[in-house]
Amino acid sequence: MAFVGLRVPHDIARVLSTLDVPGRREDPGFYHLTILYVGKDLPIEDIAKATIAVFEVSQETAPFLLRTSKVTSFDDHGDGFPVHCEIVSPGLQALHGRLKASFDRHGVEYSKKWPVYKPHMTLAYSPERVEDRAIPPVEWGASEVVFWGGDEGDQRISVNFPFTLSLAQRIARRFQRLP
Repeated sequence: MAFVGLRVPHDIARVLSTLDVPGRREDPGFYHLTILYVGKDLPIEDIAKATIAVFEVSQETAPFLLRTSKVTSFDDHGDGFPVHCEIVSPGLQALHGRLKASFDRHGVEYSKKWPVYKPHMTLAYSPERVEDRAIPPVEWGASEVVFWGGDEGDQRISVNFPFTLSLAQRIARRFQRLP
């Protein structure tokens, strides 16, 4: 499957993997946040257009924070109820909107199945719905976006797009270089 998303850092994945949730657990090494689902078996021409669209957005994006403090579940769509951490991040919501606009400008198709973007990180698939549950807050930073361009994750193609540095980071770097 081809999609644009964020990797979850190993230390955060380790912490979240210790949450007690029912069902078939996802491998913490594959924890991610999907931003846009692009499809399956993309031809190289579509991968190229999507790469350009993501690059343009990444160059205008400063690093931002993500936060979770709740475990909940979505409806069962065939694999069980997805048990997930709800992600709160104005920066992620803004990135989602800019990526959609860029994909539209470049003529790259993406899924519009879910009209409201609900950022989440799936922990497991449960045979039954779970009750919403508060967890201790977990917060981390996003400094890049990834485009996974094939059905086998990064076995076909994956491209990391670092975000631009914020103004404060650029100023700090400039001062670090002074003799």
